[in-house]
Amino acid sequence: MPRVDLSFMSQGAEVIRNHILIIGGIIILVIGVQLIIYKLIRMPRWLEKIMFTCVTIGVFALVVVSIYIPGIATKLGLN
Repeated sequence: MPRVDLSFMSQGAEVIRNHILIIGGIIILVIGVQLIIYKLIRMPRWLEKIMFTCVTIGVFALVVVSIYIPGIATKLGLN
């Protein structure tokens, strides 16, 4: 059985903090844009809650998939 290099999991606290700040910044930016859109376009409160939740989760998922999955796959040798 081939050995898997898991050295990427021993990243320093600073690198992990930077990753959290990047994701947090993107989520804050998305919520800010959504609030601006909400002020420009009046919509029912229930629709606003559904839209904000779906868009925020969707952007978070896209960020994780586009940034982290390729790096993890490369480290695991799944090119």
